[in-house]
This record gives sequence, C-alpha cells and structure tokens, in this order.
Amino acid sequence: MLIALTRATPEQAFLLRAHVGNYSLFISGIFHENAQRRSLRGGPDIEFYEQVGRTNYQLVASHAVARRCELDDVFEGLADRFRDVRLALNQLSDQLLNLDDDARPSLSL
Repeated sequence: MLIALTRATPEQAFLLRAHVGNYSLFISGIFHENAQRRSLRGGPDIEFYEQVGRTNYQLVASHAVARRCELDDVFEGLADRFRDVRLALNQLSDQLLNLDDDARPSLSL
C-alpha cells in the first residue's frame, strides 16, 4: 500500500493513507498479541504500527478530502490519540474476543 502511494492520485492517496492508518490500528489493537509474537521473529513491532498509523492519520487529517467530508477532526484525533485508542482496543480484544486457536470448547457427551 505504501508503495502504491508513489503513483496515486490525491484522492487515491487519501483512501490509501486512511486504510494504512485503519489497518495499523486494527493490527496493533485487536491482534496485538499476534503482532508482538511476530516481532520476536523479525516482524514489525507495536511501535512500528503506532508510528505508521499516527503518521498516516496526520497526513489524512490535512488532506482536502478530509476537510471536504468534515473528517479532518476525526483523523486528527486518531493521530493525536493513536496509542490511547490502540490500548482501548487491546483491552476490548483481551476481554471480549477469544481468537486463540488452542482454546476450543470441550464437548460433553
């Protein structure tokens, strides 16, 4: 996605950057344990996702499309509070989602 930005129109750049911010927030928020495990094997760490997400949200917030759609404040808030939103998603994921493949309900016959 980041490579596609080199040839993107301004409108495409807006959509791509918003998607990169959303993707970074989703991966580091909902799938934070998976991201941490992968970072131990050389994958990007949580700080990488935070920086990429925050940077792309900042760029999207200043984009003309965001202003026209009155979303500049939303994206600016996400950029400014990316870590807080990520931590809230971490908590949500830990408390409400069971994405562990090893945790299978036992069947009583």
